[in-house]
Amino acid sequence: MKIVVSADHVRAGEIGSCLDCPIGHALRDALPGVEFEVGTIAIHIRHDAEWIAYPLPWYVTRFIQAFDASVDVAPIEFDLPIDLDFDPDPNNTPATVAA
Repeated sequence: MKIVVSADHVRAGEIGSCLDCPIGHALRDALPGVEFEVGTIAIHIRHDAEWIAYPLPWYVTRFIQAFDASVDVAPIEFDLPIDLDFDPDPNNTPATVAA
């Protein structure tokens, strides 16, 4: 699955956030209802009670490190080798998960 991190995602991103970073905003658009956390080297996606790690390409890791260091970053695209064989919960958003 192609993940597109737009200029809007970059502007809305929060430094150091595993949910509201630019990658997190792009994932929320691409995978509505899916619970995830963005790490520096992998994205973790919840499937039932299990978290599955999907490694990130090296250049996405560099993007995250630069963004978290307050360096200006440009929009990027990357492939996430994910196959969702479950129906995501459309009500599962960070606000409802945290509540």
